[in-house]
Amino acid sequence: MSGAPKMRRRVVKRRSWKMVTLAGVASIGLSACSIPTALSVARNTYGASPYLQVHFNAALTSVDPALTHYSTALQHLTFQLNEQSLTGLPIKSSMNQVNQDLLVLNGTTRVATILVNKSNVYFNIDFTALGQVPGMTSGAATLSTLNLLLGQRWIELPFSLVAQYAHSSAGLSLSRSTLASGENSLVSAVVSILARGASSSVTGGFTASGSTAKLLSSLTTVLKSLGIQSLATAKVPGTYNVTVAMSGSNATGASVKLVVPTAKYGNATVTLTSTFAHQTLAVNTPTSPLVITPALIKQLGSSGSSLLGGALG
Repeated sequence: MSGAPKMRRRVVKRRSWKMVTLAGVASIGLSACSIPTALSVARNTYGASPYLQVHFNAALTSVDPALTHYSTALQHLTFQLNEQSLTGLPIKSSMNQVNQDLLVLNGTTRVATILVNKSNVYFNIDFTALGQVPGMTSGAATLSTLNLLLGQRWIELPFSLVAQYAHSSAGLSLSRSTLASGENSLVSAVVSILARGASSSVTGGFTASGSTAKLLSSLTTVLKSLGIQSLATAKVPGTYNVTVAMSGSNATGASVKLVVPTAKYGNATVTLTSTFAHQTLAVNTPTSPLVITPALIKQLGSSGSSLLGGALG
């Protein structure tokens, strides 16, 4: 009987961490486009350009030995998020018509690229380069096998497959428009909450902070629209702090700090630090990718899933 409650606690903990991270990333995103000093009007200027680049680093500080390899890996990785409106209009006016890609780099070496086009997800992973990231715990044999099967080629995870899995496993009915509007609603909601919270001006910008549990609780309505029906927000301890650097009326960078206390290992701290740009940088959808289908998943079987899970986890 004790196994089931423990499993439920693990699931809740994982979901809570996902939402803490999502709130942090959303906080960086909301800051990325021409944010006035008055944070309350930021929602009106988010995505004011057809192009957006966000370069960021992430850091994890914790004495929990289970998190050591993640902390080590993040010390060596950098991330580049690129967005392009396919309509030529500002990003905020191009719902579900925005290409997004995320580059993961170890120094100057590309480890992975993840691209989203109309809710279809494409990824290209160099498993050999992944194995060279300090802190990665996967064996050379596993990474070599994955590189032969899936490495350095574009893989497409179509939205139809994601929607089918969400419906069969969780009873969720997902649509592209729901996800696109939900993302915009999430950003706007985070902006509004931060605007109502404790904020103050600092040299070259402003800062806002508050309770993570209160932030997530305030997002309950938006989270439900995204299909997340149950989240123990009251049990998500910790605080957040968002600092935005300004140049005139434009945001040039931001940092997000999330502090989560634990009973056994003290505080765990996640920090995201970013800079923004609006260069004319195209984000192109890959051609001739390997499309993941139910038949291919069945063909790979549990061994393929175990390999991939072992490499990334």
